[in-house]
Amino acid sequence: MTEKIAKRVSLYLVGAGIAQEKDRLMLEYGLFHTLSSFLHILYLFLVGFWFSVLLEIAVFSLFFCSLKGQIGGAHATGHWQCLLTFTGAALGGALLGKTLSPLPCSLAIMLFLSGASFVLVFLRAPTVHPNNPVHKKAALAKFRKKAVLTSGIQFVCAACLSFFASLSPYLICGSLGSAAAAVTLLLPIPNPNGKEGET
Repeated sequence: MTEKIAKRVSLYLVGAGIAQEKDRLMLEYGLFHTLSSFLHILYLFLVGFWFSVLLEIAVFSLFFCSLKGQIGGAHATGHWQCLLTFTGAALGGALLGKTLSPLPCSLAIMLFLSGASFVLVFLRAPTVHPNNPVHKKAALAKFRKKAVLTSGIQFVCAACLSFFASLSPYLICGSLGSAAAAVTLLLPIPNPNGKEGET
């Protein structure tokens, strides 16, 4: 549906003389991603508000997205699958983080999740999806450095901020976000013809 809306709007803009035909595909691509991002944020806001975990979802998403963008790994096969899966994961991470934070072992859980995420990223990142163009070794090495640096920063931030007890629910949510992103490095990646490929 989102793809169709982006296509129709781009066709309308070309037909109205607002955009040129040669730019239509780029315009459609930009409209799709703008609309997609808006829907992601809207869904996250609505479920966060409904379940009273808005800030927890925001922290989960921040940690997940900042790491996922660097490491590659498995992706959902369609826009709505991505939207619903990520919204569900963010809500689950937020509720789980809120549940775990009062436990005496919450600090250990948070450090374990952050540490395990760092190890996974260090060992496996980046994993290139078949839909992406082939990257040169230098580009992959750059992505690897960014991935390891981002994961390391997340671990250090979580460890340093763990001294503030009031931040415990948010730190666990952030660590769960890091872990969720890192786990996508272990999931099978479908190749373009629909069969599962190598991770």
